[in-house]
Parts: sequence; C-alpha cells; structure tokens
Amino acid sequence: MNRYNTGLQYNTGARYNTIAGIEYTFPFYERLPYAKPVILDQRGRRLAVLENAYDIVLEQEINGTDVLTFSLPSDDVNKQFLEAENAVLLVNAKYIIRRISEKRDASQRDIKVYCEAEWYDIMYADPLTKFSWQDADAKTVMQDILEDTGWGVGDVEIDKKRSLSVSTQANRLDVLHQVAEVWGGELEFDTANKVVHLRKEISRRPGVLFAYRKNIKGIEKVVDTTGLITRLYAYGKNGITFADINGGKPYVENYQYTNTIKTAIFSDERFTNPYQLKERAEEILEIVSKPRVSYVVQAADLSGIEGYEHEAFKLGDYVLVSDEEFNILFETRIVKWHYWIDQPWKTTLELSNKVPTFTDLLESIQVSSEALQIADSVSRSEMLELMVFNYLLNSRAENGFAYWVNNGWEIDSTRGYSGTSSFRVRGQLGVAKTLSQTVWPAHRDNYTLSFRIDIGDVSRGPNAKIGVAVKFTYDDGTEDEQYVSLI
Repeated sequence: MNRYNTGLQYNTGARYNTIAGIEYTFPFYERLPYAKPVILDQRGRRLAVLENAYDIVLEQEINGTDVLTFSLPSDDVNKQFLEAENAVLLVNAKYIIRRISEKRDASQRDIKVYCEAEWYDIMYADPLTKFSWQDADAKTVMQDILEDTGWGVGDVEIDKKRSLSVSTQANRLDVLHQVAEVWGGELEFDTANKVVHLRKEISRRPGVLFAYRKNIKGIEKVVDTTGLITRLYAYGKNGITFADINGGKPYVENYQYTNTIKTAIFSDERFTNPYQLKERAEEILEIVSKPRVSYVVQAADLSGIEGYEHEAFKLGDYVLVSDEEFNILFETRIVKWHYWIDQPWKTTLELSNKVPTFTDLLESIQVSSEALQIADSVSRSEMLELMVFNYLLNSRAENGFAYWVNNGWEIDSTRGYSGTSSFRVRGQLGVAKTLSQTVWPAHRDNYTLSFRIDIGDVSRGPNAKIGVAVKFTYDDGTEDEQYVSLI
C-alpha cells in the first residue's frame, strides 16, 4: 500500500487509504510526529487506523526496551479491533498487543493498550540446537541463533572472534543480546524486513541543535561516580584468570580519573580463552573507570512543523546541545527516549554516551553459581544488587589500613585470597579487637554483605564473639544495628 505523505501537516489534497472497504482520510505516515497506529490482524492484514488514539508514547533504549503504549476512547468504533496478539504498525515498525485494560472514572472511560516490539517474540522460538561457539565471528553465531525463527541476519559490522557458551535453557533473544555483550556493538531490529543487524553503533549526525527556548523545555545534567572502578579482577570458565599472560596479576587497572584503588570482580563462565578474558576486562574497565555524564532533556520534536523538517532526529543520533545559562555546548547521543507521538513537545530524551554502571555490566553476564558466589548464601539476584567490594575501599588490605579504623588487627601479606594480602587478628582473652569502615551508599533499598573468612582453631572464652556488625544510620538520625555471628 502506498504511503502518501510525510506528516500530518503536509497533506496538499485528499488522498485515501482503503481498509476493509472503508476510506480513511488519515494517511499512513513515514515519520513519527503525529503518526497514528494502524491495527493489523495476526495474519498481517490491515484492519483500522486508530484516528482517535491519544497519549501515544514510544519507550525505547539502545540495546534495550522497545515498547509502545496508547489510549483509545472506550466508545471508539475501532475498539473492536483491539485484540491481544494483534499487531500495531507505527510508521514502519511493528508491535504486538500484549495487554489491554479498560478504565472508568468520574470523568471518562478509556482503553489503555500496551505493546511490545515484534522482535520480542524471538524469545518464544523453539530452543537452540547449539549452545557453544569457540573463536567464532558474530555473524556465524547470530545465524545459528536466528535459524528457523523467521528472522535473518543483516549487516554485521563487528569482525572480531570470540567464544560463547550458554545454558541449554537460554532463550534465543537472551543469547542474541549476549552476542552484543561479548562481541560488542548494538543490535538493530528491522521489523519491516525481519532482519537483525549488529552495528558498531546505531547513529547518525543529522546536525540537529537542541537549545533552551528553542526546542528544550528543561535540562538536567548528571555526573555520577557511583560504581566507579579502577581495578578489575576477571575470572572465566572454571575460575581461569589471565594472570599468566599479565605479569602474574589476575586483574587490570585503569586510573584515568582517580588514583584511588576501587576494586570489583568480573566473572563470566562464557570465557575460556585468557586473552579474550583480559580483552573484555579491559573494555569494561575503560567504561567504568570514569564518571558517567548524562543529560536528561525535555525536548520538542519540531520536524512535524512545516519549515522544520530538517530538525528530525532518531534514537541513536548524535545531536548538539546548547544552554547559555549552563554555559554548555557539546555533542552527545540520544540513547533513550519517551517519545510522545501525538504531543512531540512532551518528549523526554536521555542524552549520554551510553555509559553503563558496573552493576549493568554484571547484570548482563550469564554466570554459574559457583563462579560468582563468594558465600553460599549469596543468590544470583543478590549478586546483581552487589557492587562487589565497591563500597568498602581497600578491602584486600593491599594499601595497609588505608580507609579503615583499626583496633588490634594486622596485615598478612602472605595469605591473600583474590589479592596479595588480607586482614588478620589474633584473639586475646577479655580484649575486643575491631576493624571498621564507614561508607555512604544510600542509593538502593537492598545491600549484600560478602566476605571470605578463615577462622581456624579457636578457643572461646565465656563471652567470646566473632562476627560482623553492620550499623545503619538513616536520614532522620535513627540507627539500626545488625550482627552476623561467624562462630
């Protein structure tokens, strides 16, 4: 079916699209501003154009979420076509209706529709028949993943070779995202042609300028060193390290922003080659060893206005941002947005270099329980909440007692576990010996305490205690202390 216009404002005469014998004065669109959803049945036949749809919002992120939501008046004649698993065509992207809810309040009744990108269905394809690749290129792995799914492999711009092993229960979409994690790059799903591209970067430089009082309604700058890491230990399959090829060190370091040693552990059972493991550790550390700088901008898409067609932008584009009051002029990238189709002036953009936290990187890792668990009580979900050794500075005693308040402890430079040293204490009857550190995390609801301890033979006095005490101090000044006994 032909598309006749490029936006709501550009019709120069009445042209119609006929669906099921009905002529619709709303045409199909080639750009997002003011586009209307088109409902398709499960066989792909066009059923209706939702002319009265409103609050049409795209939530999308590079290598992440892609969902569409919209509302429709409950008395709309086209609500009969809203059925779960029917498709929605928005410009040239296809979404699948997953949830329909109808709500009534004192003033109105409406229908809210939640849709997921068609490519989400890759996760429901038949199980993989191959689960391991050694020194393979990304294209080969992607072809194996997408075989018999109805999707094909498009452009693959990453030519390095890597190894990957996945669980026999892993779904194909998860494994496809693992390809982007292990080989690097960004996945681009072309729903019109049902192919998946692996780009070095999904980006353009259209020359769009975001400026305050032009198309920016608000701007927030965020500089975040939460999770900044300068030393990264890495472990592959069965605990292998790259120490033998790295001067005996099982870690890499990067002090591009600070000389403070801030340590974390990266463990990924998919790596069997120490050279590839070291390369991946260096890639991660290059990202997490510097602050994350991002801008959240409420911006208007002016390209739907006649004369401003050149102001069009897309997810992944590099754009210029100017604010004289903030004294800023810089180029950055649209990595995430809430795009309001019918109200483009309400669009919210997240502009940054797509710098993930170490937790983001850890969450993307497919791990076995023994590879990451430091204590048998640490579950995978807890590990994903854990910034390993991040809050406790100098946790391996490699800088003596720096950052610690010491009362009676010693440094043992001969018995390090994941480093060269450890803390040691010799018990003494009737004497309390403590080692403490104060940290200020305060940015999440749950924390995991993780440590390794060798108690050995202990003769206990009548009131002996060996354990870890954690004191929480809240914003209102109240305190709570919890004690974990180790004997």
